[in-house]
Amino acid sequence: MEKESFPVSSLKEYHEKKDNNGILSSLLNLKKHLRGAKNVGDVDRETCEILVNLIKYPNSKIMDISVSILANCCRKSRHREMFKELGGIPHLILIIKTVDNDSILCRAYRLLGNLAYDYSLASVLNEYNAGFILLKSLEKIDNKSPATLMMTFRAIKKLWAVKEFQSKMLPEDVSTNLNNCLCSTDDQLVALSVEALTLFSTGKSSQRKCHIKVSKELLAKLVELYKKENMNNIIINCLSNLICYQTTQTWKHLEGSKLPETFIDYIQQEDHIHRVVLEAFYKLCTEGGVRNKVKSSGLLQRLLKLCYGSNTERILSIFYLFEFDVSSIAMLAQDKDFISLLTRNIPKNGAVRLLSVVSRLDPPVKELLSHDNLSVIIKHKECHGILRKISQTKKFLSQLIASGRIWEISKVNCLSEERDQYVEALIVHLLQTGDQNEIENAALAVPFLVKPRHFTMYNMLAHNNGITIILRLLKERTLEERILATIVKLISIFQNFYNNYKHCRGFFDDCVRAQSDAKPPSRNEMPEDVTMEEVETANSGQCPDASSTPEMVTFELDCGSLVTANKTVLCKYSPVLDAMLNGHFIESSQQKVKLSCCSPEALTYLEKLLTDKARISDINIEKHLELISLTDRFLMTNLNDTLTVSLPIDQSSCVAVLQWCRVSGYTKNSGIIKRKAYEFIFSSSSHLLLAMQNDTLRAPLVNEISTYLSNSFIDLL
Repeated sequence: MEKESFPVSSLKEYHEKKDNNGILSSLLNLKKHLRGAKNVGDVDRETCEILVNLIKYPNSKIMDISVSILANCCRKSRHREMFKELGGIPHLILIIKTVDNDSILCRAYRLLGNLAYDYSLASVLNEYNAGFILLKSLEKIDNKSPATLMMTFRAIKKLWAVKEFQSKMLPEDVSTNLNNCLCSTDDQLVALSVEALTLFSTGKSSQRKCHIKVSKELLAKLVELYKKENMNNIIINCLSNLICYQTTQTWKHLEGSKLPETFIDYIQQEDHIHRVVLEAFYKLCTEGGVRNKVKSSGLLQRLLKLCYGSNTERILSIFYLFEFDVSSIAMLAQDKDFISLLTRNIPKNGAVRLLSVVSRLDPPVKELLSHDNLSVIIKHKECHGILRKISQTKKFLSQLIASGRIWEISKVNCLSEERDQYVEALIVHLLQTGDQNEIENAALAVPFLVKPRHFTMYNMLAHNNGITIILRLLKERTLEERILATIVKLISIFQNFYNNYKHCRGFFDDCVRAQSDAKPPSRNEMPEDVTMEEVETANSGQCPDASSTPEMVTFELDCGSLVTANKTVLCKYSPVLDAMLNGHFIESSQQKVKLSCCSPEALTYLEKLLTDKARISDINIEKHLELISLTDRFLMTNLNDTLTVSLPIDQSSCVAVLQWCRVSGYTKNSGIIKRKAYEFIFSSSSHLLLAMQNDTLRAPLVNEISTYLSNSFIDLL
């Protein structure tokens, strides 16, 4: 059903005749017509044009009703645009500048606010300085009704969204006008004034130099209004903006005021604190007097409970201000959440500095060395200075030993070298009187904490069953890195400090004792990539003239594969193959020569190495080890030495090398290779753990370690 349209002809006729009574009657009928639910504020362009013309009519009643109808119409976007196109904005600006009728101004401000809903129209209004006209109108608040003032602030708020308005300096009397509004008995006007102050003093505004002149009277009035019912939040937000963005040292304007107490009271009561409130409170707390009030009020503990989400960093910055107030930090450190908060925010400098303060507190804060917190401190290099101080502090040492993590602190080089007899007495006491866990941790800490010189460490382990405990733990908990770290440290100490004794002379020598004393050339003596000129010179005269032998030979391998190789080259560099293929053995007359324990890839690669068609560095670790075995069988001495020197032993290859040493049997350089592998895995606990994780290596390694350490202690006794 189509809605009934208003007969605009009568309004147009009365307007042309300038019949005030007729115009007024038609406007009232139009206003009544537009109140219908289906067509509220909906007029056509012709009617809108008449209304725009009527707002400049020299009759206050006609102007009042016309502006009122237009204000209702301009709630819709198309009517706002229509009002602009019909030239209504200049007339509206003229009204708010010159008219002194409260009813007309109320409706004009409402119309202005509705127009400002569109950013483009708000920009046009600001070209006419509409915002400053509204601010100027606040000088005469006594002559304005609450409704007019409400519409004034509403329009200002909408216009403030325009950058051009924000970029201009506000008039100096704005603060005075708003302060006068704050003194009103109308709570709604006070609330609107506070909201305007908050709006003008936001961080975004301050960046555009829209400063509010902050006076002692203005701030005092806001503090006074704080306790007013339902105004706490808007007052505290306004104060926060003024402190953060509009002035420096605001608190100095209010000597003897309750500004710090106002913030303390608000934070004590609220569960959700806005960002700007915390920023303002931080600014207040830069004054020592304010910090004393905060401390005495117990607010620090309250702030700790509010430390979550985006507030964490801001509250931490407040805590940083108390860095030199040891009693305040001690008060906070009683709560384990405070230590966890600091460790979670490493490596920020403030958190590290506060942790340093906590580490110096007396009595010591045990929560500092809880498992999680200690893990974070060990992990971050920024805290290693704190860790060194802790490790040389008597009050923490007992807790560190009990934690069983002395080895981790040693691993990051944070164990203090300044250790005295107190350490030795403490460990002996734990070994003799502690429970099982304390005894085990004390025994594992001995190699790291007790100096090896003058047999101090040895005596402590020997006479307090320390070594027995360590070896038992090695067998029962082989894969615990703390135990392996202790083993690595012990072996290093025995080789470096007790090496004059037979069984202490060298763990690595014991491991390869049965091997040949022959040594391969060093890397400086042999290039990484084989050069066969040296091999040919070294082996010259060991084989007959190559020209008298057939060129190629076919080998039948264990896997059934047939590999054809250069017989001349193989016989030239291997006396074993030369005797087998050119001597009086049965293989010399066979078309297919059987060759065991050799893969097709290894044999092919061996020929390529001998003919300089391949590089040793390109071989994977499995083939590298197989070639070492193969060249040893074929007595290719120089090539075997080169392969031995160039054998890479690292985390990816050490397990394969050790497994090869167990199954390869005796070879010329197997003892050397095993020694290199052992030196690598016993260089750190992580390397030893890598080897121990292999099921075939674990038991032999444990047995060798136990035998070495047991014999060493017996020898020293």
